Amino acid sequence: MTIRNLILDPNAAVYTDDEIVGKINSATTQIARAGAVAAAARPIGTSEIEAANIVTGAMKANLDAMIDAARGYIKTSPVDGQFKIVSIERDSAGRLKVDYDDSIPDYADAYWVSPNGTATWANAKSQTPLSGSACCSLATGNANASPGDTVYFRAGTYSGITGSAIDPAKTGTAGNVITFSSYAGEDVQFVGSGLSCYAIDLDSDYGTVRNYIKVHDLHFTNFGRHLWIRRGGHNEISYCSCLGYPVGGNDTNLEWSASYIYRQATHNWVHHSTFGTFGCCIHTPDDRNTDYGVVFQCGLEEADGDGTQYNTVEDCHMYQGGHHVISLNGKFNVYRNIYAHNEPWYPIGAPLYGTRTMFQTGNVGDGCYNLTEKCRFGYGGPKNKPEIGGAGGTLSGQRNLWRQNIFLQVYTDGMFVTKYNTDVIYNKVYNNTFWHCGYGNYQENPGGTVPSPYWDDAYTHGMDIAEWGTDIHDNAFKNNLFYQNHDHYGTAYSIVSHVTHVAPVLQEMANNWLDNAGDPKFVDITGTPDPMNQTQFNFNLQASSPCIGAGTHLTHAVGAGVGSSTLVVLDALYFQDGAWGSDLSDVQPDWIAIGTVGNVVAISSINYATNTITLASAKTWADNAPIWLYKNSAGERVLYGTAPEIGAKPYVS
Repeated sequence: MTIRNLILDPNAAVYTDDEIVGKINSATTQIARAGAVAAAARPIGTSEIEAANIVTGAMKANLDAMIDAARGYIKTSPVDGQFKIVSIERDSAGRLKVDYDDSIPDYADAYWVSPNGTATWANAKSQTPLSGSACCSLATGNANASPGDTVYFRAGTYSGITGSAIDPAKTGTAGNVITFSSYAGEDVQFVGSGLSCYAIDLDSDYGTVRNYIKVHDLHFTNFGRHLWIRRGGHNEISYCSCLGYPVGGNDTNLEWSASYIYRQATHNWVHHSTFGTFGCCIHTPDDRNTDYGVVFQCGLEEADGDGTQYNTVEDCHMYQGGHHVISLNGKFNVYRNIYAHNEPWYPIGAPLYGTRTMFQTGNVGDGCYNLTEKCRFGYGGPKNKPEIGGAGGTLSGQRNLWRQNIFLQVYTDGMFVTKYNTDVIYNKVYNNTFWHCGYGNYQENPGGTVPSPYWDDAYTHGMDIAEWGTDIHDNAFKNNLFYQNHDHYGTAYSIVSHVTHVAPVLQEMANNWLDNAGDPKFVDITGTPDPMNQTQFNFNLQASSPCIGAGTHLTHAVGAGVGSSTLVVLDALYFQDGAWGSDLSDVQPDWIAIGTVGNVVAISSINYATNTITLASAKTWADNAPIWLYKNSAGERVLYGTAPEIGAKPYVS
């Protein structure tokens, strides 16, 4: 028998239930499930956790957030006509087995078009797919498609088009979109044969205004006009391509732009599409050279009251324009995740020539309040005549927002800020990366030839601001990263005044990493440049990068707030409230951090005239509290640690 002692202490502390829980939660050694639950009870049983026990969408979101190597399941996002993969496995014979859901979609309102279709419109309607002559013709589809109809195109080449390929006679309506799509991802090709032919004709300057039209997974080559939307709204172009122009096209017979969205065009959404190769860079022996043509233009470069606004262009690849590749104009438009480049391509004379990559201009009232985010602009030039050109981005507007963009391998300036039609004021350019602009063997020796005779060292820097007078002022440049850019004047200023050749004096400059600051330690910027490779070069930061956590705040609070949803700031133009862009696309309001990086909240609305931000929920802050961007327009977190990074890429450990 063992004698045991029990001592009672009348002075022992008495803990409430909440205090006991608090002691447990604050313990240095955390309580693991394995140590707290009996072995037999540890496994979670079938149906023990149901949908009601988990926040909506949390299970899928957590799995999606895992890296590919660790996810342990296959994520598929099929589009119309495609099947969901159920499982992939290796069978006993070593073969790959794919199980998929082959449930037949409902084609109750579907019409079918083929290259050799001859059926009437009524007979081309079928709940099961039709093919060949049982389908109707392209012309019949264009003439008859009505609100709510889906027109499926069967595989093949629709050639000899001298008018328009996609040209619906009627308009869709809200909730009753007219859809033109390939069937089940089949290869559908349209080939133009005239300088005035349209690939996608939603030009509503005359006749019926075409709204709520969707064009999906159709491909066009050699059209004189690619995508035209004038006055139309709520149209969607997805997974399409428009490339090239008819033989014989030049500056005397081509339109200025292959693709136009302008003249009161609103809420259109262009995404996951490719546009390229349009215009000319003609070099003549007498130096009367011509650069002409734009690949894609949203809004007009020189117009008052154009009214092109609330459009979204994203996840697109655009390249090879005669004068430049893309114009980002208008008002309240969103341009995201676009890769635009303009390497030497025009096949006349030697060497080959390319020109500018991007323009953003506009008269007073246009060319303002546009967001350009997470784009890549590169490989501009060399020019074919003695004038400026080749700039990765030409900024000439007001109150525009540029962030998380990368400018790379540009022949001349990475960005050129200059006046065209209006004073260039109050633009916000922050957290962008500029690498290897202003020089490089690839640009100086296109096609292996000697350097271009029109090389101009005056335009060879990371950024060049034309401060000729007082018409370019109060633009903000913060947290931008410059590395290995040319410095012609040897002044060690990556952002130079075109007049003084040193730092600009009329702009707000803060916390930029200049070329002479040293190696920012990108993950990988090695290899021979390949302009067609959209993902070449990894500009993420290594763990040892000095740019991690080295960024500064964007603005600060004017006055304190206690449990308030009204925040007055020094300058609200650094942010957008989710009202920009097409309402067809998912443009989310910015989130900001106020005072500390943990005091975060979504923006509900912004009054730019009073610099007042209405918050989605009440917060507390001190007067003069610093304010950072926490999430961008895609809802992606961009602020980690105690401060933001310098450059386009946030560091995630």
